Parts: sequence; structure tokens; C-alpha cells
Amino acid sequence: MKISLNPVLGINHVGKTNERVNAQQQSGMSSDTNISGLTSACYMPIFKATPDASFIMAHYQKRLCAYTRRPMLLSYDLRGIYAKLAKKSNAQAVVNFLNNYENYMQKVETQVFDFFKQNTGCGKQTLQDILYDKRDDSINNLRRKQNHILDSEESDRIINSLNGHSKNYVDQIRDSAIVRIYDGSFSRRDVLGQLASIETNEENAAKLNELYSLWYQLPRSFVDFDAFVVKYSYLPHNVIAQRLLSMSEMTIEHLIPTARGGNDSLGNLAPVIKLINNDRSDMPLKQYALLNPEFDISNNLQKYIDDICDNINGGKSLFATRSWYPKEFRANVQKETEGSINLKINDVKPKKANNNSKLTSSQKGKNRYISYRR
Repeated sequence: MKISLNPVLGINHVGKTNERVNAQQQSGMSSDTNISGLTSACYMPIFKATPDASFIMAHYQKRLCAYTRRPMLLSYDLRGIYAKLAKKSNAQAVVNFLNNYENYMQKVETQVFDFFKQNTGCGKQTLQDILYDKRDDSINNLRRKQNHILDSEESDRIINSLNGHSKNYVDQIRDSAIVRIYDGSFSRRDVLGQLASIETNEENAAKLNELYSLWYQLPRSFVDFDAFVVKYSYLPHNVIAQRLLSMSEMTIEHLIPTARGGNDSLGNLAPVIKLINNDRSDMPLKQYALLNPEFDISNNLQKYIDDICDNINGGKSLFATRSWYPKEFRANVQKETEGSINLKINDVKPKKANNNSKLTSSQKGKNRYISYRR
């Protein structure tokens, strides 16, 4: 029986500056190497928005992520911010400008931004300079974290409980991963992908799922400061500046991924930050919520649907013309989570939508292209 874990994988191959590429090559790391073994920022392709996706982008005015309740930025607004950042040639100028947007940053971005604020010395110093100076320390820290998970007593316990060829195969995966940590070729993606591809019996399957959950916590640049430093210390100043906000972009998420039969109808769509949309990929929502308890997805989905019900009952937006959305949304959440998330729907008594809530021509332009997962 093949274990269906649907790991979230993907590496963003971005060119580095010449000076630091040479240093990287001398250290035995290829330009495509992700020493921290992380899923990357995975900048998503832009697809032409469906009418229902555009509707959510235009009329969900709170702009809070349905999974995390973190504030989001429209891609239209981000393009304006990026244009201004392009003119900020040093770290101090970027810090001064982004102070106004710190509330939109995710946890690790806030940690990195605080680090920049504490280390903006020379006026000509760039964000890349600051990260590169920290890189060696972060590499060592990252290696310790990776070893702590892979070579832990908990990993030993689970692996030793396996039987047959599964135990030997997992031992090989771990031994190879530990070697790769120190030769600069370690990849979190590869480790999880190999683990998820093992075909085994039902007895071993539960144990491998437990091991996958443990190794899923291997550091990644989305959530770990040292992983962020290692990943982005070779990238240009302006790319790093944009990265502090890029994961906060408002995107459209399919509750049931299209790769597993989901469609583009309104009831299958939710507004989420780009970080979540990239990270989840087509992983079952039930599993993603279990692997990421810090997001509190169940409670935050409830708050999101409460917001929508308030909009419908208040008649202050065109959600009042789609009073069926909460129930359809709830049904898709239940299906995707196998009933583990059961949303409560407030009484929906829609008032006539305010005519002022119609999608304006400027809003149509802003939402013409939206990032969302296939």
C-alpha cells in the first residue's frame, strides 16, 4: 500500500550575484542547492482570475487570511510598494520605508526585519550584506536544528518500530540526509518526498505517517530565521526587500485542490496569504491543519465564515446576493477535512445589497490577475 502523504514540495531556482556565487561554489554548494532543505518562496505563476475569485478579492473587505487571520495585501498594492522599494538602495532606506508595513509581515519576516533594524550601520550597507554577514552562524544553527530532528530519540524510536524493508529504507534515507547536511546538498523536499513514496503495509503506514509529521518540522524559510538567512543571503538587495512582504499577498485558495477534483466555484474558494497557498499545495486540508497547529486553521475558518455571514446579513456588500456561499463553503471544508472541521453557520437573513457595493472599474483592474493554486 502506498502512503499518500502529499508533501508540500518545490524549490525556487533564483540566480545569485556573481561575487557570492563564486563563494558558494568554492564551499561545494551548487547554485541550485538549498542547504537548509526548505520549501522555497515558490513564487506562484499568475493565472487569469475567475469571476468568483475576483468577487472574493473585491468584496471581502477585511482582507484577513481565512486560515491565519493575518492581514493581507492586494497584488495591486504590492506592485506599488515594490516600485518604491526599487528606489531604496540601502538597508536603512528599506527599513525606514517598511516600518509602515510591518503589521503585514509574517512571523519570520518580522524577526528578519527586527534583525535588519538592529544591524543597519553603514549607510551603503544593503540587506544582502547584512544577511551574508550572518550566514555562517545561521548555517551552523540550521545544521544543529536539522540534526536534532533527524537524529533524535523520537526518530530512533519510530524507525526501530518499523519492520521489513521499510526500516532499512528509512535508515538509508536518514543516513544520506545527515551526510548531505554537511556537504551542502541537503534538501528537505527530497527527504519528505522519499519518505512519502515508500510502499508498505498498513502496520508500517501509521508509523511512517508519524515520522513524516516529525520530519515535517525540519526548518524552512517560511518559519525559521536561520533558514531564511541561509536561503536569501545570496539574493540581491531588492529581492530580499520584496520578500519581507511577498508572502502576505492576498491569494485565492481552493479548499479542495483542483488536482484532486476541486472546482473554481465560489464555495470552494477562500482568501489566504501567499505563504499558505504556496506551502499547502495540494495537501489535504485535514493533514495540513494537523501539521501546522500554530495557524489554528479550524478556529480561523470559523471566524472567516462569521465575517461572511455578517456581510450577508448587513447587506453592506454583494455577498448579500450570495447567501448560499457559507453553506457551500462549510460543505467543502467538511469534505476536505473528513468532518474534522465542522463550521457553524449563523442565521443568514440577507438584506438587499447596497448598490454602492458593485465592483468598480478600478477594482476590476486591480483584480484582473490573481495568484491561486491550480
